[in-house]
Amino acid sequence: MRTILFFIGMCLGLTSISAQQNNTLVFISDIQEPMWVEKLVLKADHNEEGTAALFADLKKQEFAALFLLGDMVSSQSDSQWTKIDRYLADVRQRKIPVYATIGNHEYMFNTKSGRKKFIERFGYQSTIGTVHTIDSVAVVLVNSNAGKLTDAEQGTQVKWYSQTMDSLDRAPGVKAVVIGTHHSPYTNSRIESPEKSVVERFVPAYLKSPKARLFLSGHSHNLEQFCQSGKDFLVIGGGGGLLQPRLKGSKERTQDILKPENRLRFFCLMLTRHADHLKVEVHGFTSGDDLSTPVTKTIFSYKLTD
Repeated sequence: MRTILFFIGMCLGLTSISAQQNNTLVFISDIQEPMWVEKLVLKADHNEEGTAALFADLKKQEFAALFLLGDMVSSQSDSQWTKIDRYLADVRQRKIPVYATIGNHEYMFNTKSGRKKFIERFGYQSTIGTVHTIDSVAVVLVNSNAGKLTDAEQGTQVKWYSQTMDSLDRAPGVKAVVIGTHHSPYTNSRIESPEKSVVERFVPAYLKSPKARLFLSGHSHNLEQFCQSGKDFLVIGGGGGLLQPRLKGSKERTQDILKPENRLRFFCLMLTRHADHLKVEVHGFTSGDDLSTPVTKTIFSYKLTD
């Protein structure tokens, strides 16, 4: 019966589980193999090897769930998914659930086919958004590809997101809420611009929520940290995509407050609950030239809501 209820919850995108091994949540974004046309503009840097090293290292880690924030493949062809399927199979064989939100590359060339392949792998009949509660941390994954949603889907999404945030704020078992989108509301990437629709649709409820403390996104292939209205925003696009140059100093769109020593090249993000606080760490490799020794850097931690 427990297995049946878990499967139903996954299909509805309302999964709630208690961590059996520990309560660390792993987030990773932009693990796609670089396209040849991208290499004409950006420098390749052991990108596929970097992704492989991250997943090889995850085999050695104990964690409760893996969250993917989009751009898992360069395009939605079967051949592009083959390698990613192997990575995900390694995680699932350990009975660790894998959740995802869809990126722009999953839609590339054929929106209908891309959506179908995403659903086949992650089980959600809805690609608008899903909620997954691990221990006392609720993760809200939202599809930020506004242009790929119909007007009706966009309206449904806005209503669903608002109701979900209100519900989580009232839920006694939820102590922290994390938002995950593919497109970034804030970034200093020279290649990708901040996504206006994310700022307008999803940031206000995040800022308003007393339990929501962290907004994660990818799309920009960098590690960036921003603080707006006392709330934290992290761009974690370091899963293997080509490194994108950033605006720096007085040219920054939004002030990046990340400490230089925390800026890794290939990385995932780890959230771990320790009693009454949540620790946020970046874990991975400082460069593509040395993929043998991963490092872990603490970005910050904060007290959980009572």
